Amino acid sequence: MNSQNDQLLREAFQHHQAGRLGDAERLYREILANDANHADALQLLGALAHQCGKGELAVTLIGKAIAIDRTNAVYHFNLAVILRDMGRFEEAADACRTNIRLAPNSAEAHNNFGTVLDWLGRFEESAREYHAATRLQFNYPDAHNNLGSALARLGRAQDAVLAYETAIRLKPDYLQAYANLGLVLIELGRYREAADRYGEAVRLKPDYSEAIAQQLYCLRVLCDWRENDRLQRELLRQKDKFSPFMALIVDSSGEQQLNAARIWCQQTHGTITPLPPRERAERAKIRLGYLSPDFCHHAVAQLVVELIERHDRQRFEVVAYSYGPEDGSSLRQRLKEGFDRFTDIRSLSDAEAALLIRQDGIDILIDLAGYTAKARTGILAYRPAPAQVNFLGYPGTLGANFIDYIIADPVCIPPADEPFFSEKVIRLDCYQPNDSQRPVAEKTPSRAECGLPDQGMVFCCFNNGFKITPALFTLWMRLLGQIPGSVLWLLDTNQAAKDNLRRGAEAAGIAPDRLVFAPRVSLPDHLARHRLADLFLDTLPYNAHTTCSDALWAGLPVLTCKGETFPGRVAASLLTSVGLEEMITSSLADYEALAMSLAADPARLTAIKAKLAANRANAPLFDSARFARGIEAAYERML
Repeated sequence: MNSQNDQLLREAFQHHQAGRLGDAERLYREILANDANHADALQLLGALAHQCGKGELAVTLIGKAIAIDRTNAVYHFNLAVILRDMGRFEEAADACRTNIRLAPNSAEAHNNFGTVLDWLGRFEESAREYHAATRLQFNYPDAHNNLGSALARLGRAQDAVLAYETAIRLKPDYLQAYANLGLVLIELGRYREAADRYGEAVRLKPDYSEAIAQQLYCLRVLCDWRENDRLQRELLRQKDKFSPFMALIVDSSGEQQLNAARIWCQQTHGTITPLPPRERAERAKIRLGYLSPDFCHHAVAQLVVELIERHDRQRFEVVAYSYGPEDGSSLRQRLKEGFDRFTDIRSLSDAEAALLIRQDGIDILIDLAGYTAKARTGILAYRPAPAQVNFLGYPGTLGANFIDYIIADPVCIPPADEPFFSEKVIRLDCYQPNDSQRPVAEKTPSRAECGLPDQGMVFCCFNNGFKITPALFTLWMRLLGQIPGSVLWLLDTNQAAKDNLRRGAEAAGIAPDRLVFAPRVSLPDHLARHRLADLFLDTLPYNAHTTCSDALWAGLPVLTCKGETFPGRVAASLLTSVGLEEMITSSLADYEALAMSLAADPARLTAIKAKLAANRANAPLFDSARFARGIEAAYERML
């Protein structure tokens, strides 16, 4: 009988490896009919059940195998993998410890334990396990790649680069390592190297969606547009997962943005099992939770801080869940004082953070990050709160069934666009809050101090470089060509972008020194230098957002072209809210014509500035108390 079972096991395993799961299951069960205590058949049938999405059955079967043979390290290894995939991370960690005790020199065991510790958010420990795996087996690319990810999460970006590069040397076609390396190079500001690495990944796999997206992003940051049109076309043809944020910065439709978000959400968070539903507890106050990596010196924090301070504490309790840096900024301190409770969840895994939010009894969880770079949308996938909201930090749909609402306004999301949002649209007068206490330095620098000519029209755009497109830059160069003495004042983001833009100007027949670059300074000084500009030229398809509010707050008119989707309509929303609808155009031809008209008519531009100055005091855009009451009414409707 034993020899017969051994033969059946070999046949079953061959079927299993070949993906013929039905044949494999039949033979495993035949073996168990002959010998109910056949431990290998039990654990392999458990592994097959796991492949078929039957996690509880898999745990039961492998548990029986372990009861028969407690010293088999493979059984504990496989049990750990299954428990990890089911989200039972502490149990998985226990299985890993047993596995390592039985097989201390197994690199795979240490690597597996590291992945479980990553899920638990214990990155110092996971890094130690990955180090152990690479010491035991240096020629182990997965362990080096995983080590890089743990080091990146610990803020050790340079060390992470070395780990990823080792993984790629060991496995030159290791696509995930290329992607991870690119992300950490972006974090280090090494965009050219990141673009090159993503380019190598695309050459290995031409339809590698995420590498195409990130290569395009890096080149856009560098204002290197040589491959822009081709990469954009390639990206929008992809059916696989790529960062939905990239769909927002290219010429995409609402339908394409929704599809990108849905694919990303399903492939990234589709295996997460939500917490059991709970009803809202009866209490006098609604308990709000704001979730963000940006409660620090960041544009989102600048916009939201006064809203937090102005929430009606008779009706609302307001809690922060922060997973961003403790940067010591005055803005972070102001936020800490503004919330009723400020909870730092950096050390918690997504599952642990979700459980904490559930235990805190949050009624409405407001996500301020969406699918931006540091986002932890997985926390929301556990469904810790009865109502969950997409607000402010991400101007698009999340395509997620665990997000109930998106805060918008009639300009950003008109009724006809609702089919392109998985969330129910809640509209305020204007979706963007502002800080009416935002200080502007009293002293205005001289034009000479900012590198600007004493005379002549100063167009400016202080948007991030990735928002500048070749078509828009060509238009701007036409403006400079037709308006003698004019200059274009841009934000100094990186040297490569400056060099590329100057070369682009020269190719268009414009002297490169007519592009002036503004270094980063403190926010009060940055706002004050807006007074030297005559007109802010907005970008498309991704507008100025906080940057538009900054310009309007500083008294500088903004000229925009209203786009087809949310990210391209924000400036139109803000201009409407401040009473400058005449600065909104509906085509680039009209945008160019209006810029020319205003440059040729200084009196008209002066009148618009005066109107902006008069409106600023009572415009809805800067009325923080009005905004707070509006969004509070929306929160009450949600419940």
